[in-house]
Amino acid sequence: MKKQTESISNLDSIKQHFDKMDSITKSLKLYEIPPLIFGVRNWTMDWTSIRFGKFRGKSLPEIIFVDADYFFYAFENNFFYGDLAKQAEELYRRARSIWVPSRNGQKMLVQYFFDYNPKSKKEEFSMMKLISDGSDLGLPNVSPWIDFFVPRSRSHFDKNGYKNFVVALKGILFGNPSYRMNTQSCELFFNRQRYFDLRRVKMMQL
Repeated sequence: MKKQTESISNLDSIKQHFDKMDSITKSLKLYEIPPLIFGVRNWTMDWTSIRFGKFRGKSLPEIIFVDADYFFYAFENNFFYGDLAKQAEELYRRARSIWVPSRNGQKMLVQYFFDYNPKSKKEEFSMMKLISDGSDLGLPNVSPWIDFFVPRSRSHFDKNGYKNFVVALKGILFGNPSYRMNTQSCELFFNRQRYFDLRRVKMMQL
């Protein structure tokens, strides 16, 4: 009973932190997210833990923040089944459809950067940065979305690339590249509509 009470209290604290962060970023107009555009209200997913493999006991949102390459590999090879398969499909859609926040009313895009690794003979993800919309003329790898799949699109098993990706993502969305996320905060992030382009989520091809 004590552990359950502590767990509820901890979850409430995390939710309060996200609400406070939303309030601060809105008032400062630093991390502006477009308003809801698709009218989806019941968006909360009750994420469950997987029961196999090296991430046994972890939920899918936590796994994608820790090792996105593993998540996409498992998803592509149908490792997930039943309710977990439905959760994986939804996470896949959301993880590839994250809004790029505006800055002081200016619409922004992201530009992805890669370094060639002579050992693997592949381009590996190195960094992601914000650029203002309209400055993308002639620039490579520019997107209106933050897409978790981008590092894997160039190189499978790009573990260092995904570490760089998550650091950049947290810097852009939370203003802190070192922001620490536990299971509950990872799940809460993927249940917040305001972080996602809901049209792209619905139309994303599996």
